[in-house]
Amino acid sequence: MQELPGCNPPSKAVSRPPGGFLTRRSALLGLGAATTLSRPSRAYTLPRYLRLGFTGGHGSALGTGAGAFAEAISSQTGGTWQIDLFANNTLGGEVELIDAVRNGEVDIAYISTVAMNNVRPSFALFDIPFLFNNVAQARAVIDGPIGQAYLQDCNNLHMVGLAWGENGMRHLTNSRHPVHAASDLRGLKLRVPQSDIMVQGFEAMGAHVQALPFPALYGALASQAIDGQENPISMIVAGQFAKVQRYLSLTAHVYSPALFLMSPDCYGRLGQAERSVFRSAAQTGGSASRRAGDISERTGLDTLRRQGMHIVETVDRDSFVAAMRPLQPGFEARFGSAPFATISKTKAG
Repeated sequence: MQELPGCNPPSKAVSRPPGGFLTRRSALLGLGAATTLSRPSRAYTLPRYLRLGFTGGHGSALGTGAGAFAEAISSQTGGTWQIDLFANNTLGGEVELIDAVRNGEVDIAYISTVAMNNVRPSFALFDIPFLFNNVAQARAVIDGPIGQAYLQDCNNLHMVGLAWGENGMRHLTNSRHPVHAASDLRGLKLRVPQSDIMVQGFEAMGAHVQALPFPALYGALASQAIDGQENPISMIVAGQFAKVQRYLSLTAHVYSPALFLMSPDCYGRLGQAERSVFRSAAQTGGSASRRAGDISERTGLDTLRRQGMHIVETVDRDSFVAAMRPLQPGFEARFGSAPFATISKTKAG
């Protein structure tokens, strides 16, 4: 038996359950875990295993993208590298995952940008409600100079940005009443991610806002400590929020990009050819997330209807935009006027 390290080998190997998915306890005990395998022949190259963490389930846009990334890595390296997927916050929420990647405790994370403002406040630009007109425009911006500059900036934060992906267009759910316009938010206790920009935005629209990490969200909804939340359709389905939420409004208020982030220590151990493979696989995963988001926007609504959710398909977008307008001078003071001018000129790709 031979012990094979990943990027951060421990003193001993830990066993991996079938399918490669571990509990949070065993995952944390086995960070950097080596895998013990028998060698069938001298010519056979034993695989190295890396851990990839993400929030949400395997059926979410992030989960679909992570799965596509793992498959591409295995295929393109001939099985030399394998990716173990840790879904549903097994390795922590997105803020924790960022810290773990920067510290080298987790090899790869696939996260939405909403948590990135904790290490680089400029990433909060993407949290501004109604920044984009639609998904196509948002993707064009992410694929253009603005997105590429942010991706490169990850290298200055002790992380390697492999590629952009997508969490999806965020919509609003709640347990109290249908939301058609900004005025319907008044008095609603609403959870948003840990983003001061999103807090400001929904407070301007009249909601009582509480920032909570994603792992705490379902419990807060189930206990009725809060009335509502907002997430992409794929996350609403995968998170089984229909069990604790009655109304869904297709507000499309924030486009949520995602990033494949890799530990610089781990990335530094890859050869040049392997680095190209990892970047290519991350692009494959990002594309898979976008396709999953598109599918969820169509089929996910049918699923939620069957689960009993009442869906408001048309909202008064102008009322929400008007409520946000007084915040624009502050946003331009914080982020500069240039990105807003570029975004307004960007047409759908």
